[in-house]
Amino acid sequence: MSFISRDIINKNSKLSPIEEKEIKRHVKVGYEWVNRIPHWQEAALMIQQHHERPDGLGYPKKLTGDQICSGARILAIADTFFAITNERADRSHKRSLLRAAKEINAHADTQFDNNTVLAFNQMIKDQYGRKPTPQNPN
Repeated sequence: MSFISRDIINKNSKLSPIEEKEIKRHVKVGYEWVNRIPHWQEAALMIQQHHERPDGLGYPKKLTGDQICSGARILAIADTFFAITNERADRSHKRSLLRAAKEINAHADTQFDNNTVLAFNQMIKDQYGRKPTPQNPN
């Protein structure tokens, strides 16, 4: 995550309220930086919205469903996939591709847009020759 101190990124314990605020601030800073570049407003919007969720529990604006641009929906899945499949300070080992796909599927329609999850599943199938089992919460 850009614009976040290494101390917070590498922390392996619970974040303080001040640290959580800094984590959430990275979307604002990223948006402001990229929005200054001519013709990059759409990319800036994706950065601003990539932590929004279809269920409205995301940040910074608590957007829901179609209020979230399609690029941000894709970026949210890519960001989560990368976080799960790479080592992090708060986790001793990275998880497998299949485990990451299952975790993403488990949050379709709440944390991630369902249609974007289906497209992600197809990409995984096309790229790796297997398809994760979607876990539809309905």
